[in-house]
Amino acid sequence: MPGFSVSPEHRRAFDEDGYFVTAPAFSEAELASVRDAITAAWTQRRTERTRSEEARWDRLRPELPRLHRTSDAAADFCRSPVFAAITDACIGPDADMMWNQAHVKAVDEAGLTRFPWHQDGAYAQMEYPDTVSCWVAFTRCDAQNGAMMMSPGSHKDLVPHAWDDELKYLARPAPERVHQLEMDVGQIVVFRASTAHASPPNRGDAPRFGYSLSFSLPGQRLLPSRMLFGDQVPVTRGGRSIDAVMREYVLGVEDMTRAQGEAIVESMRRRLPRQREAIDAAVRTYRAAVLAGDTIRSRRALGALFAVSEEDVSINGDLIRARNDPDAIVREYASLGSEITREQRRQLLLRALELDPSHAVAQAEIARLE
Repeated sequence: MPGFSVSPEHRRAFDEDGYFVTAPAFSEAELASVRDAITAAWTQRRTERTRSEEARWDRLRPELPRLHRTSDAAADFCRSPVFAAITDACIGPDADMMWNQAHVKAVDEAGLTRFPWHQDGAYAQMEYPDTVSCWVAFTRCDAQNGAMMMSPGSHKDLVPHAWDDELKYLARPAPERVHQLEMDVGQIVVFRASTAHASPPNRGDAPRFGYSLSFSLPGQRLLPSRMLFGDQVPVTRGGRSIDAVMREYVLGVEDMTRAQGEAIVESMRRRLPRQREAIDAAVRTYRAAVLAGDTIRSRRALGALFAVSEEDVSINGDLIRARNDPDAIVREYASLGSEITREQRRQLLLRALELDPSHAVAQAEIARLE
């Protein structure tokens, strides 16, 4: 939305409380095409998986990741100047998007659409801990339909988490200070990775839609392995939107912008060596669209460039390589349901052994699989 900015009061709340809520940053009309993409992805997910244990969660509270790879509308949304303004204020002039996913909370009398209290930062240790998460309301959110709850000040301490077998989620004990956020369409709650949050079930009369995005400094890595983490989609460089930076790069402008664009493309080639040809072809397509003056085609081409990726294995909605505690991995392994494939189980154990090659339980379990 033109003129969007992060106020000094927002920044103080981010530091002191661990979160802040914006005024509406998007109109319902601006979000309509993205919501259509969410609905289509939800429908496809329910069609693909109808009999497994995961199908229940797909129906009740699906997490639909990385829509920037499959939807032009979602790709444009993820590169919105709104998020550039937020990352500039909360991270700095250079920022990447690590992750994005849509959330649907279906109407649910049984209470299974609730999310337990958790801190995202407890799941994995990052080299750059000052990450920023944005949760955008696509529908009106209130106590009836499962509005988000935040715990002010909880970002100052990470609390041990345990697996909630009923909700299939890592959870922490409920904090003492709790604030439920009633939000209108287009409002954003901006929070730190260590801020505790949760949401109750949807007991309203329609599904609740939201979209979350996580941002960090470029080159984010997991510790202690120092593996590159997340999608590494550039958002800003030098305080400028990535659309402006890449446009000037392909136009051959001789200044710092060109060097920034070259560095982005080269980092993609290094990070995705098997996709070098696809990256170079996407750059050529984008350059041709920019030179032709076709704004719509150039935006789509830029989205296609940043959608080039390697496939990642995930279990229970999270990437295997995002897990960072071998003991927690082995406990999770023991609780896996029958819908998890043998190869997924193997990859999970290999992740535990990558972190701790001498882990006796992981060694024994993978020997059984072999």
